[in-house]
Amino acid sequence: MVISWLLNSLHKNVRDSVLFHTTASEIWTELNERYGQTNKVRLFQAQKAVSCISQGDQDIANFYNIARKAWDELSAVGATPRCNCSKCECEVNKRLQNYDHEQRIIQFLMGLHESYTVVRGNILMMNPFPSLSQIYCILIQEERQRQVKSRSDFQPEGVSFGAGTGQYNGPRNSVAKKPEGRRASLFCEHCKRTGHTMDKCYKLHGCPNNNRQAGRGRSFR
Repeated sequence: MVISWLLNSLHKNVRDSVLFHTTASEIWTELNERYGQTNKVRLFQAQKAVSCISQGDQDIANFYNIARKAWDELSAVGATPRCNCSKCECEVNKRLQNYDHEQRIIQFLMGLHESYTVVRGNILMMNPFPSLSQIYCILIQEERQRQVKSRSDFQPEGVSFGAGTGQYNGPRNSVAKKPEGRRASLFCEHCKRTGHTMDKCYKLHGCPNNNRQAGRGRSFR
């Protein structure tokens, strides 16, 4: 059963090279001697990728994915030593795991864009220190708030005015013209004046007897 599991887990070309081994131990020893050695070139490349991670012009999500990929590749190529002693009481494995996690957080914060300097300082001052997932959520929220603020800053002033008042009154220096009344269209052919017609011309018919209308008629004399 173990031999079948090992053979089914291998690539066809690799499987053919160990197909005629009689025990699972022989297959495992052969594979360990062939592929169990650490590839120093891959280790160098993975370590260089981790030490050079930087956000640049990327958003937080893409930067986090790139950093996570580099960390996973480094862990696969050069695994951190672990204590296999069953009598260990110092919890060295847990301490090494916490140390590796803190190193990833520091590398991630170091690679952030300079515009996140204030947020990065606030995160470093937190006690207890947040996890990498919590830091990612904090940075995502900060990024979204900046996007909302940038859209509101570029909103035209006229649009904001219209949204707040619901109306637009036109240019400030414009002068509204009053509509002309009906009297402006009247014209007297006798005195050549506007505002009345010949049937109400005071020069033809005289002024009325009451003082108000007489006072108005003096302008035509």
